[in-house]
Amino acid sequence: MTALLEVVGLSRRFPVGGGALHALDDVGFRLHAGGSIGIIGESGSGKSTLATILARLDDPQEGGIVLDGSRDIAGVSARAFGKDPARRAIQLVFQTAGDALNPAFTVAQNIAIGLGTLRLDAATLERVRKVATEVDLGHDLLDRRPHQLSGGQQARVGIARALISKPRLLILDEPTAALDVSVQATILRLIDRLRRERGLTLAFVSHDLEVVRLMCDSVLVLYLGRVVEIGAVADILAAPSHPYTRALVAASPGDGRGTFRLAGDTASPIGASRTQCLLSTRCPFADERCRSERPALHGKDGRLVACHHADAVAASLDDAPGNAVR
Repeated sequence: MTALLEVVGLSRRFPVGGGALHALDDVGFRLHAGGSIGIIGESGSGKSTLATILARLDDPQEGGIVLDGSRDIAGVSARAFGKDPARRAIQLVFQTAGDALNPAFTVAQNIAIGLGTLRLDAATLERVRKVATEVDLGHDLLDRRPHQLSGGQQARVGIARALISKPRLLILDEPTAALDVSVQATILRLIDRLRRERGLTLAFVSHDLEVVRLMCDSVLVLYLGRVVEIGAVADILAAPSHPYTRALVAASPGDGRGTFRLAGDTASPIGASRTQCLLSTRCPFADERCRSERPALHGKDGRLVACHHADAVAASLDDAPGNAVR
């Protein structure tokens, strides 16, 4: 079956001093229509960079983003993509909705921006009202300015703006991170309902593994811009095969499988080596091979891991709680 989105060899570097910061390094995955993928990792792992490039708000140096198995939209610059017909098929919901909304415009105008207009003629206003109803946003709020709304209401405006163009792929960059816990749950339920009603495909950036477990079918784990593990979310979060994924899962509240911590210094993403595992400076399984040979993604049945010692990592999960590997 043809993937809605196929990402191949995506790389993004930012110049820093006399070197380059590798924000993304050879990232690839497939996402089928109606599916949902969680993108997880620590701060600085490249999650938001990947989200903005997938939404075509930034350009990679290398790699492809193939839409519907036929068109590589990475070949269109971010500037030109704003006028591309495919623009409406891919939309991004930003992390902090209040910061992403224009304070000078009304709520209705902020939503209409998703159609590329600020003119609220009768047809546009009808579409704004319809999508506001879909996200449970009262029509009495449409004439207000964003600062007059609560955080949850601002989040609904951000979602409505993304949905008004009837996208097929919705990219969500930590959409509930700035909200209270009770409001987070309400917004997540809203996103799940909209996904089912509209048949949306989701790419969901989050640091919260429970959110990913609830919202996503598959998960991609990033470490310093590299994919270290990818596969079905239930399989990977239940039995991670990469030391970094295992550390993320162990740090999640209620994991109940003992302590697993990474010690040592994090490798620098500036001028990052392409000939070693970047986790080797922190990993208790690391050996000379890890420090001299970059592990390739390998596996089967859609589950891939970039680790020379994946079998040993998986086997170590059988250790009794409290027998920590540090």
